[in-house]
Amino acid sequence: KRCLNVVPLGRGIAWFDAGTTDALLDVTHYMAAVEKRQQRKVACPEEIAWRQGWINRTQLKALAKRARGAYQDYLQRLVEEP
Repeated sequence: KRCLNVVPLGRGIAWFDAGTTDALLDVTHYMAAVEKRQQRKVACPEEIAWRQGWINRTQLKALAKRARGAYQDYLQRLVEEP
């Protein structure tokens, strides 16, 4: 027997059915627009771990050094936040 659980999605949550290439492209454009407007990465594992207190600033800095390109720049900006 299977049960269906319904979880209401709160404000600021977006759900996309990305089952087609066109839908996946729509999601890509949406995520790029959100990141550009908010100047934040969406679902950045390193940032999530740091903000949740699972890693400290020193560990975040080490992870930033291993990253490359714009992602590295983003992590480095996080390290420099007060």
